[in-house]
Amino acid sequence: MYDIESLRQIVALSMLSVASYFDIKKREVNDIVWIIFGGTGSMLYLFEPIGFITVLYLGIGIVIGIVWILTRAFGQADGLALIALAITLPAHEKLPVGLIVSIATPFLAALYSLCSNMSYNTSDLLHGRLFLGVCEKLHRKAFAFLVLHRKRIHERFVFPAQNADKFVFHFRPKIDLEFSNDFHGYVTSALPLIPFMLVSVILILLL
Repeated sequence: MYDIESLRQIVALSMLSVASYFDIKKREVNDIVWIIFGGTGSMLYLFEPIGFITVLYLGIGIVIGIVWILTRAFGQADGLALIALAITLPAHEKLPVGLIVSIATPFLAALYSLCSNMSYNTSDLLHGRLFLGVCEKLHRKAFAFLVLHRKRIHERFVFPAQNADKFVFHFRPKIDLEFSNDFHGYVTSALPLIPFMLVSVILILLL
């Protein structure tokens, strides 16, 4: 027999797992996912007393999610995911799940992006094709080594980051840009954030 806390963990992990699949596959998640799982998480409050800490952490998670959506710092689905997570699993071992996930997710995504770009560019360097056709100063090439890479054939969700022989760095959220599947220069990847949310929650539950 599961207790309410265990049920909340199952619902939260199931929700983020389903959402991660669609985020990776399509870079979009149907709102019905948040309605179903967030609604299930809400119903669980009927079977347990709600303390001040729970309300506080729930509120913090919802506010952060709304800020993400309004400021367009991240995608709308990412903000809704954080709100649904805060409702479903507001706390674990007296830790604010929503707050921790909102910090850990961008960090893990940035770390993954850094390692991925460096891996691609190191491969290009070893094969003698790093920065071919690019005319840039050394410091811009050094920065590009960390944040950009030449588009691979299998990549679908990328944003162009090269114009002729110059790099184009995007320092603001790329809301209005469109994915370019037929572009063959240097790009930035549109990473799906929800899988990193899932990893963050797993780490919270394990550690």
